[in-house]
Amino acid sequence: MRVEFVGVDVQLLATCFACWEGLFQVLKRVVATSPHPKFAEGAHSYMISTVNCAMCTAFGGYYLAHLTLSGSPVVWAVFDESDPGAWMAAGVKHFAHYFLSWMAHDLLHMITYYPKLGHMDHVIHHSGFVCLCFLLISYNLFPGAAAWLLFSEVSTLPLNTRWYLIALG
Repeated sequence: MRVEFVGVDVQLLATCFACWEGLFQVLKRVVATSPHPKFAEGAHSYMISTVNCAMCTAFGGYYLAHLTLSGSPVVWAVFDESDPGAWMAAGVKHFAHYFLSWMAHDLLHMITYYPKLGHMDHVIHHSGFVCLCFLLISYNLFPGAAAWLLFSEVSTLPLNTRWYLIALG
């Protein structure tokens, strides 16, 4: 199978990005009245991060399990519509758009509020994930790697929990 550039669903990315921004603004107003200054200042960002990582962990784990159990080496390497496991690769690709929109949204906020929401290592980390996810989606490559990438967001859950505990004293 020849690997070709197929692009991304710009409308889906823009819609998801707008939803993230809407949630960001609503939560920003909700937490602003907290008696805990650190929480009032940054909890909205950590809250949407927690929503993202919980969803990525769930969906990434779901697709990762199905890809593993499929026994198809092709579906791990490339999204081939003629493969019986194509539904899994299509699902991963769709959900990767969601993840890409969140990563781009978070990266934009990190740059806008630099260094309050993250330092240069965070900016580089997010930039790398944006590039990797864009390449995986736009060339229909490595649905298994994309599912693993999504599932790896599980590591953010304890980090965010730690931040909440510190911010709330």
